[in-house]
Amino acid sequence: MNNFNQPQDARQQLEGAFETQKPVMSKKTKMIVIIVISAILALVLFVAGLIFGIASLFTNHESYRVATEYIKTNQEIIAIIGDIEGFGFMPSGSISTSSGRGDADFSIRVIGAYGEGRAFVELQRRAGGDWEIIRFNFVQVQ
Repeated sequence: MNNFNQPQDARQQLEGAFETQKPVMSKKTKMIVIIVISAILALVLFVAGLIFGIASLFTNHESYRVATEYIKTNQEIIAIIGDIEGFGFMPSGSISTSSGRGDADFSIRVIGAYGEGRAFVELQRRAGGDWEIIRFNFVQVQ
């Protein structure tokens, strides 16, 4: 009796066994998974867009520009953290305007050449006037 054919027969049986297995997920289950993943992705994109939109509203507002220009030219801050290299991505605070008047307050991360800190700025705009800083505080972050 010749035993040389047994490994080849076993291999054929294994290949045949894999061919007869049913798919792990049905078409309906695959479709549900695709819908769930798409919904999660859409939600993540919506939240990211919302965050970027709010950050853009703040950083493009005239009161924020007045605050950051003040920070960039403030010699006391430059002496503490070095030349200003930039600001944090997402400032916190509020902006309120009505009939040419307004109030704004920001907490802004300030990044310097050899340190960083946080600036707290309150601004006010009187009817027909420019934004003015009414209160300012800077704290170095260790």
